[in-house]
Amino acid sequence: MRTLFGVPDLKAGLAAVQNDGEKVLILNDGHQSGENCNCLFTNSNHIPMAQLEHSVWLQAVESEKILRIPDLSGEPNLGVVEQDAVNHGVRSLLIAPLVYRGETIGTLSVKSTRPNDLKTLATSKMQHIAPLFSMALKRGLDDMNNEVQSVIKEKCTAVHPSVEWRFRKAALEHMERLRRNEPSEMEPIIFREVIPMFGQSDIRGSSEARVKSIQADLTEQLTLAGKIMSRAGEFKAWPLLDEFSYRIEKRVAEIKTGLTTEEESSVAAFLQEEVEPAFAELGAIDPAVRGAIDTYLQAVDPDMGVVYHKRKAFEESVSLLNERLSTYLDQQQAEIQQVYPHYFEKHQTDGIDYVIYLGASMHPENRLNPFFRKNLALWQFMVTCGLAWHSRQVQSELAIPLDTCHLILVNQTPLSIRFRYDEKRFDVDGAYDVRHEIIKSRLDKAMVKGGRERLTQPGRIAVVYSHPKEGAEVRQHIDYLQSRGHLNDDLEMVALEDLTGLSHQT
Repeated sequence: MRTLFGVPDLKAGLAAVQNDGEKVLILNDGHQSGENCNCLFTNSNHIPMAQLEHSVWLQAVESEKILRIPDLSGEPNLGVVEQDAVNHGVRSLLIAPLVYRGETIGTLSVKSTRPNDLKTLATSKMQHIAPLFSMALKRGLDDMNNEVQSVIKEKCTAVHPSVEWRFRKAALEHMERLRRNEPSEMEPIIFREVIPMFGQSDIRGSSEARVKSIQADLTEQLTLAGKIMSRAGEFKAWPLLDEFSYRIEKRVAEIKTGLTTEEESSVAAFLQEEVEPAFAELGAIDPAVRGAIDTYLQAVDPDMGVVYHKRKAFEESVSLLNERLSTYLDQQQAEIQQVYPHYFEKHQTDGIDYVIYLGASMHPENRLNPFFRKNLALWQFMVTCGLAWHSRQVQSELAIPLDTCHLILVNQTPLSIRFRYDEKRFDVDGAYDVRHEIIKSRLDKAMVKGGRERLTQPGRIAVVYSHPKEGAEVRQHIDYLQSRGHLNDDLEMVALEDLTGLSHQT
């Protein structure tokens, strides 16, 4: 560059802007890096962006043009950084914004200790070389971002995009301390004054349906095994055949009265370890016995090792229903995230449930207009109607009919959430805020006060709230959705039995 610009004592400086825009990384300033490290983050001096406010470097960035300064010492209103440059002998200065795909990612500056040393022709030369430095700087920033992501994944696993900015900030500060050879751990990630929103679309009676499917499969397999023993007994009067028949009949009777996990394992072990090993001998008795054994083996799933007809139908039905609901919810989430970013976490078991956290502290600019909270609350109602509609539409495709119950928990009382590095997830922070988690975990089993009916019912949406103000807003949303035909005109107000000393209205 000294040869190109014809200035023997020319000095050059390269500056990169962090993705969060909070700091500028200054390269080639005499900073001594750690040994065997070729990282842009480590090989640079870090200056807060605020210190460069109104400086000539930001003027070049804002104008998006190369800025030529004949004599920096003669410029009016020099800032701290500019005065420091003058004190180090900088007089003539040329600054080029470095742009990559329309985004300014840094600056390239050349400087001389003599006024007017960089002429107009130098500007033309700078235009030709700036793109080369832009590409080089972009590679350095990509490497740095990969290192930041590596820290986040190591400490936090994947994080939701709406709060990634906060984890990125913590990771950069962690790396900054390590760069200065200071002991460091990732700082606590706490979001205060956030509004929780919870919803659930649960498959009613899924546990009972799963048990019934297992009972049916085990009964079928035991019955087929019993037919083998009976057919073999027609040809051989072996006492063990009678004992096997007795034990099989006893197992069938026990299964009909109920089934535990231990009993399921015990029946499978009995069939696989005692009954099936006898097939080699029994099959040689007569072709009729061999035929009964073949029927048994054809009914057994080759991968599972047991009869798997009813269970497969049930699990495929649950999977299809979950997939339909989950896909719809993800689509709606992607759209509402564009309106206002918020934390969203979804869980999928027998049905789906989700939690949303919304607050100014979760926004990069620390802002939240009440309009967006109300808008998201109405969106939640509309999405729940959509989930109920999809649940009904998919019924004709299910091998096993499944009913879904839908629930919304309204809680406008702000709480704090903390990221648990050990569990790599968010959790409420503070003893009082745990109250919300207790309510959330027990609501689907809540009973209507004075009766024996559960709160959540197929074909209906249960909305739970605690305060009259919340109830008034809930009724506004319901009234609107009824007018649009999304809900029937059958609103029912009930009270709930206390949940561990907590009473609520729905």
